[in-house]
Amino acid sequence: MMINDGNICILVMGVSGSGKTTLARALSQHLKLKMIEADDYHPEGNVSKMKLGIPLNDDDRLPWLSALNKAILKNKGCVLACSALKKKYRNILKAGVSHFITVYLNGDFNTIHHRMKSRGGHFMPTTLLQSQFDTLEPPVNSIIIDIESSTQDQIRVVKQHLIKIEENQMKKADIGLIGLGVMGKALARNLASKNHKVAVYNVPFPGEERAVQEFTQSYSELDFIGCEDLEELAGNLVRPRKIILMIKAGYPVDEMTDKLLPILQDDDMIIDAGNSFYKDTEFRTARCKVKGIHFIGMGVSGGESGALNGPSIMPSGDPGSKDELLPILQKIAATADGYPCVRWIGKGGAGHFVKMIHNGIEYADMQLISEVYFIMKHLQGKSNEDIASTLTQWKDSLHNSYLLDISINILRKHINGNYILDEILDVAGHKGTGLWTSREALELGVPVPTIQAAMNQRILSSFKGTREKIGWKSIGSQVEISDEELKEGLLFCRFVSIFEGIHMITTANIKYDWGISLKDVLSVWRGGCIIRSDMLLPLKEIFSDTATIGHPLENKRVFSLLSKYYPLAYKMNMKLAQSHLSIPCIHAAIDHYRSITTSYLPINMIQAQRDYFGAHTYKRLDNREQSFHTHWE
Repeated sequence: MMINDGNICILVMGVSGSGKTTLARALSQHLKLKMIEADDYHPEGNVSKMKLGIPLNDDDRLPWLSALNKAILKNKGCVLACSALKKKYRNILKAGVSHFITVYLNGDFNTIHHRMKSRGGHFMPTTLLQSQFDTLEPPVNSIIIDIESSTQDQIRVVKQHLIKIEENQMKKADIGLIGLGVMGKALARNLASKNHKVAVYNVPFPGEERAVQEFTQSYSELDFIGCEDLEELAGNLVRPRKIILMIKAGYPVDEMTDKLLPILQDDDMIIDAGNSFYKDTEFRTARCKVKGIHFIGMGVSGGESGALNGPSIMPSGDPGSKDELLPILQKIAATADGYPCVRWIGKGGAGHFVKMIHNGIEYADMQLISEVYFIMKHLQGKSNEDIASTLTQWKDSLHNSYLLDISINILRKHINGNYILDEILDVAGHKGTGLWTSREALELGVPVPTIQAAMNQRILSSFKGTREKIGWKSIGSQVEISDEELKEGLLFCRFVSIFEGIHMITTANIKYDWGISLKDVLSVWRGGCIIRSDMLLPLKEIFSDTATIGHPLENKRVFSLLSKYYPLAYKMNMKLAQSHLSIPCIHAAIDHYRSITTSYLPINMIQAQRDYFGAHTYKRLDNREQSFHTHWE
């Protein structure tokens, strides 16, 4: 039993006059633990200052707190009555104590002020009460007691909490989570709902000091351990420890890793579940490996709803971590085709790379659907409801997808007869992953014009003022385009954007030797994530048993798939070219197919131009290894 193991301190804290001594004395008698009255340990200088109405500062308190800590360690089991107003004071008191339990006596200023005026024989004047309230930092993870309840009721509440703490101490948490933002809270609840005990911690930024306590209280029916600091978090986890970071990407991940490394042990895991750049993950993996710690980069897709109900999960890192981590992730992941949407993606930064590509495809897919909406609205003259009805019919095809579903819902949403969609400003934001995809494609030498067109259109949308100044008054035309042409043409373009992402994955996989399986990636994307769709079903089969090297269209089955939809896509594109509609993604996807299926491009002229003005040389059709230069003048 915790009470009897010989190294426990129950701190009864609060401002002066809150009833610390009364409750501490009653608890010591009830639990048969030694009572320590902190006021007895104040040096004469401190007592003199307080009698004169001068508040103590941190320098005054440090020797006093250190003396109290020695008394706690000397007496082993004890109940301590002490104001302990700041977190750092409590940290000094609990140093070296196995079980440190905080009981916080909570009350308002007026009630306590009245009490202090009524009592006599104490050196603390009522004039110092306000300074105590100003200094007070309420504990995050504590037993909160109402000062107006009876001593007997207070003892009963403490005993109930001690029993619960006792039970929690008997079983440590399976996994830890740092960061109780929207996604962190949702993922923590998902884990706990699958019968995992979860230890949670949140950095106490201004305004978030009580985030842990409020979260654990709000979901008290779930098995959470709220932690005040990283040491407590680590102490509450089974070995090897598994700690998920749900924090902002970039420097905060490095800062948190720096703090975790000294308190973790061999084979413990730091799991970065944010949208981190894959090259940062590669660096962190190597750095942690030297310390004996496994750093896992884990892409998570699905938004808040996915994190709570089942996301798509893409972990990567040392395969030795797989057996420990995957069983937990399989319980919380979405399911599709009878399997959880999580696979071990590969080594190093593979998981975050695949998540980056997912987001690049997501950008393109969103833009393509928005362009078809634009065509239906401005060329076909359809209403929002008519467009929604047409897209609903498409759900019976490979178009069936999460993004199509939400687009239908968006088109139909109205308040008081006004469609919300028609009132939204046409300026789109973007985050790092879309930009990274375009940049990394250039570095890898992989053409992704559809994805880049989507990224460019978001950037161009920010020039709203310019567009309003010089924009055409009418963008419609007499072009007639059928729903079937749009349906087949859009499907063609959506497939092209997916193949652009696949090309990036296969190219990076060769470069970094990650060991990625395309079938695994497509299986993970089948459920929970933003780009989940029935389009991935035939692709899972196509890429099930073959390693893809080079452009995906070199695969005969991929080429056959696109060739099936190209005739109507071509027809659609030719008609759209006669309008003034801005549809860059559709044109980019079709031009990508045209270019990759053109055996002789006009790049020969560019090579000749480069050789003409810069002597850059060129290669010949009849000799593709040797370089040639011509004196053109």
